[in-house]
Amino acid sequence: MPHMGASYASHAFLAIRTALRRKVLLALMRVWDGQKDSVRLKLVIAAIGDNEFIDALVADRMGTLRQQSNMTLTGFEDQVRATIQRG
Repeated sequence: MPHMGASYASHAFLAIRTALRRKVLLALMRVWDGQKDSVRLKLVIAAIGDNEFIDALVADRMGTLRQQSNMTLTGFEDQVRATIQRG
């Protein structure tokens, strides 16, 4: 990339960007993999339709947010649930 320059920071950025692209590509490949021991897209879609799964996912997310933030999260749980259900 000619506009990046030749600094150590530019080279580090390009190396990290390449590694992240590779990781994302591999993760996407695993999602569409059909093997039984991999995360399959059909299983993810089926789980999102299950209310118990959604409740567990929302509870986990809200617990993490409460630990990481001093913000008031009133009503946010309903927004998270609606976003998951909307897809």
